[in-house]
Amino acid sequence: MQLKDESTNWVNLKECKNSHPVQLAEYTTNNNIVHEPVFAWWVPYILKKKDIIISKIKSMYWQTTHMYGIRLPKAIKEAKELDQRNGKTLWLDAIVKEMRNVRIAFEDWNKPLSEMIPGYSKLTC
Repeated sequence: MQLKDESTNWVNLKECKNSHPVQLAEYTTNNNIVHEPVFAWWVPYILKKKDIIISKIKSMYWQTTHMYGIRLPKAIKEAKELDQRNGKTLWLDAIVKEMRNVRIAFEDWNKPLSEMIPGYSKLTC
């Protein structure tokens, strides 16, 4: 594994499978090594399990419209409309605060999008 400081480190496959199973399964699929015996028996199971979990989370998310009697917006446009209707800027302030706090977790990609690393995606905001 290559670290951010460009150094490398060997990690046992067992540890990687236990700590990051979905990322490893996606890596094997992206690099066409899923047919190897060490991966073939568990990668399809992990990817199927990931899809099931994501679909359940999505259905719960879209069904939740209110929390503690407050309408929850599903998009920035809807948040702006709710703020405008209430005459306040609470939702927009919360969005700005959240983006400021999580910005540290994102990396700027200065190369062409065609060179994007598998597993990364463009985030517009």
